[in-house]
Amino acid sequence: DSVSSRRKWKNMVYLAEVQRPPLPKRKKKEPLIFTDEDYPPVLSPHRDALVIKVEINNVVVHRTLVDMGSSVNIMYSNTFKELGLSRSDLKPIHTPLSGFTGDTIEAEGTITVKAGVGDGTHRLWIDMEFMVVQLDCAHHLILGRPGATKSHARVDENVSTICAAIQKEEGQPRAEPAEEVEEVSLDPIESERKVKVGKTLSLELKEQLLGVLRAFKVLFAWGAEDMPVVDPKIICHRLAVDPTHKPVKQKKRFLSSERREFVTKQVTTLQSIGHIREVRYPEWLANVVLAPKGN
Repeated sequence: DSVSSRRKWKNMVYLAEVQRPPLPKRKKKEPLIFTDEDYPPVLSPHRDALVIKVEINNVVVHRTLVDMGSSVNIMYSNTFKELGLSRSDLKPIHTPLSGFTGDTIEAEGTITVKAGVGDGTHRLWIDMEFMVVQLDCAHHLILGRPGATKSHARVDENVSTICAAIQKEEGQPRAEPAEEVEEVSLDPIESERKVKVGKTLSLELKEQLLGVLRAFKVLFAWGAEDMPVVDPKIICHRLAVDPTHKPVKQKKRFLSSERREFVTKQVTTLQSIGHIREVRYPEWLANVVLAPKGN
C-alpha cells in the first residue's frame, strides 16, 4: 500500500466510543453473619453435608442437599412423582448433565415451582427451576447455585446453616400503656375533650394530675382550629423559584368521589382556621396530591 492510500484509510476510520449503560442502584441490605450460637452441636470443624428442608406444593421435602458446586437445581423423578406434579408442566431441555466422573445423562425436562425455605415466620418463598432427572439418590433434591443466588442466600457449611434476607416491610412498633387506662373529660362544657389516665392511680394522685391538666387545657390541640398560624419570625418557608422561568399551570385532574370529598373537607377546614386562603388566577397552579400517612 502506498503512503497516500494508508493516509486515506486512516481518515476513513470511524472511532466509536463504547459506553456501558449505568447500572441500577442496588438496594441497601443488612449484613448476614453467623455467630458462635449458630454452630450445631457437633464437632467442629466437620465435613458433614448441608441438608435442609424445602416446602413444595404443600409438601415438606426433607433431605434437600445444598451443593454450591452444582450449576443447576436437581429434582429426582421419584420426588417429582411424590409431589404430585404434572408432566405437562415439564419444559423440554436438550442440555445433558455431566458430573465429575464425565458421565452424561439426559434430563426429562425442567419445571418451575414455588419453593419455601426456612421455618415459621422466617420462611422465604421464591420461584425455583429444577431439572428433573431419572436417577436414584439418597437425597430428594439438590439446591445448587441458581437457587442460592436467586434467594440471595449465604451458605456456611461449618455452621451447617443457610441464611437469606427476607424482604419484609417492618413497621414501627406502637408503645402500649403499662397499665389499664380510662378516659376522663377535662371540660364539662365540651365533654368530648378527654384524656387517658391510669386506672390504678391513687385517688389523691389522680386528682392532682387532673387538676394540672385542667389548668393547662389550653395547651392541648384538640383540633385544627387550636393550631394558629406560626409567626413568620419563628419559621418561614420560601419556594426557591427562578423568576426567569415560565410559570407552570397543570391541567385539572379529576379525582374519584371519595378522594374529592376528602380534599374538599380538608380544604374547608384549613380555610376556616386561616391556614390557607383562596387565590384567584394564580401564576403557578398544581393539582392536589394525596399521600398516605405513615401511621
